[in-house]
Amino acid sequence: MNVPLLSVVIPVFNVKAYLPELFASLQETRRRDVEIILVDDAGQDGSWTWIEDWGIPLLEGFFVKCIRHERNLGLSAARNSGLGAATGRYVLFLDSDDVLEAGALDVIATEIESSAKDLYFLDFDFLSTEHCTFRRPLRARGYP
Repeated sequence: MNVPLLSVVIPVFNVKAYLPELFASLQETRRRDVEIILVDDAGQDGSWTWIEDWGIPLLEGFFVKCIRHERNLGLSAARNSGLGAATGRYVLFLDSDDVLEAGALDVIATEIESSAKDLYFLDFDFLSTEHCTFRRPLRARGYP
């Protein structure tokens, strides 16, 4: 694989209930020049077993890296482990309870390719079990 355009770093710690929706949203991209880095921070709820059994097969076509901590080191350390393994030109950090809008990685990649800025800011919405719709289309803005 050539250098991926985007590395997506996802720390995983006791979030099994959120993983199916996150992984389903990752599948919604048409791009495959995306590297997905999953960092197991030694959770105890079966999250990593779900990832091995169900999650990784859902990411067929992506380049997937798995990192496992022997003990819980915390969110910052998990993100740093993922960042250290990233080979993409750009890095996107997601939390395990995040859900991407359909095609979000496509929008991000298109913006990167058309403007090649150093830093991008992305829109987001807060979701809950009562409100599961996005209120506006995703926009990515580059800086400088």
